[in-house]
Amino acid sequence: MATAAAILWGLAGGWAPARAQALPPVSVQRFRPSVDAGRLWTVDPAGDRDDPASTGVVVVHWAANPLVYRDAAGEERGLVTDVLQLDVAGGWQIGRVRAGAVVPAVLFAQGADRRGAGLGDVGLDGRVRIVEALAVAGRLTAPTSTLAGELTAIGEHALGPLEVAANLGAGFGPTRAIEGGTVGDALVARAGAAWSPVPSRDAGVALEVGGRLGVGGAWGEWLASGWAGLGADVALRAGLGTGLTRGIGAPALR
Repeated sequence: MATAAAILWGLAGGWAPARAQALPPVSVQRFRPSVDAGRLWTVDPAGDRDDPASTGVVVVHWAANPLVYRDAAGEERGLVTDVLQLDVAGGWQIGRVRAGAVVPAVLFAQGADRRGAGLGDVGLDGRVRIVEALAVAGRLTAPTSTLAGELTAIGEHALGPLEVAANLGAGFGPTRAIEGGTVGDALVARAGAAWSPVPSRDAGVALEVGGRLGVGGAWGEWLASGWAGLGADVALRAGLGTGLTRGIGAPALR
């Protein structure tokens, strides 16, 4: 099966199955769900001793126009116009250490008159809580033939029904040129706030923003969401967001 990185690149530049192994291992999908199943969707929490021993997350998300090319005359063309993706993640915590994994699959992608589907960039995710409300985390992903990932510091604070958290660090990976841009190493930042009107915090709303600044310029996206508990430690969440920039991976709508 061709990987999603090759598929998404191929949609932009003329992909065919026989050529998939020769394509650069680059994905324009920048959505990164947290393994921790917290009250924020993409911002990692620092965690505490009362967290459950294991967590699971299943996310289905769609992005419109995550890769758009603009020529010298200002004309825009959608190189990747639609991406429907499934992410399945799980985490296991022992003391201050949490280990996890993320398995994404592109269910449907289209662009430049082509369509495709395939396995995404499988990731290993880890977090070590240093003290209450402060931790460090890392994620390592494996596209077709190279490694990429990030290392971040995590801080969080609770103010009654309001919880705020932020991640700041560095993302690393091979520098690759894509028609209309470049991807590679970058500074990574995410921040969010979640508010719950009920003491059990089984329901609430959240707002978060994330971005990268580095090789190829800036990318940013905001996301508003809400969640409701369904019982038995299961919650349902829905959200909506858009890109803050038109950088690679910033969708017109998510």
